[in-house]
Amino acid sequence: MCFSATASFTASVTLAIIGLLACKQAKQRATFLLAFSPLIFALQQASEGVLWLSFTHPAWQLLQTPATYFFLFCALAWWPFWIPLTLTLLEPHVLQRKILLNLLTFGAFFSLYMLFCIGSYGASASITNCQADICHMHYAIQIPGDTYSLSAVLYLIPAVLPFFVSSIWGMQTLGASISLAYLVSYMFYQTHFLSVWCFFAAILSLWILIIVRHIERQR
Repeated sequence: MCFSATASFTASVTLAIIGLLACKQAKQRATFLLAFSPLIFALQQASEGVLWLSFTHPAWQLLQTPATYFFLFCALAWWPFWIPLTLTLLEPHVLQRKILLNLLTFGAFFSLYMLFCIGSYGASASITNCQADICHMHYAIQIPGDTYSLSAVLYLIPAVLPFFVSSIWGMQTLGASISLAYLVSYMFYQTHFLSVWCFFAAILSLWILIIVRHIERQR
């Protein structure tokens, strides 16, 4: 998370437990992919915990660059593809599935574009804005043509919109919660937006466990 290594690792352990419980509940392949999502978030938060340690402990310094790139890979390239893929496989209705397939296609191209930006222009992380022993993690990435704000909006299409298209119980509530977290993070933590929003979205993964249980009960 944006505040400390302790916060990141605590979130990571919590998410891992949620993910394991969800995977245990899942009986079908598509449900299992959804249930696996908190485990990916757990790895993402753990990578940020490692990144915090790399700035404060010399022994961890060699892991700074790998941890930065892994976090950004998950945040910017993985979720825009994984979310529409998972919801498409879960979707029972033809119309919604067609829309989700289009969002999946868009998400795949967006993810490749993000990978291109990270790979071609590089990325870095730094600890900034320290006040009263509370600091924030800032990620610097280069987007061609000064279209960072546009990319932030386009990110919502594959990463958030599928929740509102899905007919699965609970998905729209999850989408609304993630959207609210996205908005709050952008309004109040704009400089450190990526780190803060990913933390909020990861914590909301608890709702995934509830959805998985509901799906399996319905079946």
